[in-house]
Amino acid sequence: MPAPSPCSPPATPRSWRFRGEHEGIAREPEELKDILLYHVVDSALHADDLADLMDQQDGMIATLQGEDVMVDLADDATMINQATVTTADIVCTNGVIHAIDSVLMPEGDLDEEEEVAA
Repeated sequence: MPAPSPCSPPATPRSWRFRGEHEGIAREPEELKDILLYHVVDSALHADDLADLMDQQDGMIATLQGEDVMVDLADDATMINQATVTTADIVCTNGVIHAIDSVLMPEGDLDEEEEVAA
């Protein structure tokens, strides 16, 4: 496994460590892997690219986990599923990060579909 870059995601989301929500997921490597890959797409997408992509793919973007996320540019906020993009276009050497205000959960990973506030 390569050494983490300054833009690599943490091993576990901070909200899980400090609030104890879904603490068992960290012990399930495959579930944790799916959650992390659900936050990654196979291209460097900038905020300006999203409008064209939404027209071409009806707002759905495939993740490396295999499921799609829904992007909504309505109103004054960019939404990814139910998460709001708080900072867009953080350019790194290995891609582009868009910070969001909650953890995206793939549908198949928990008994209930939910998002954990960060």
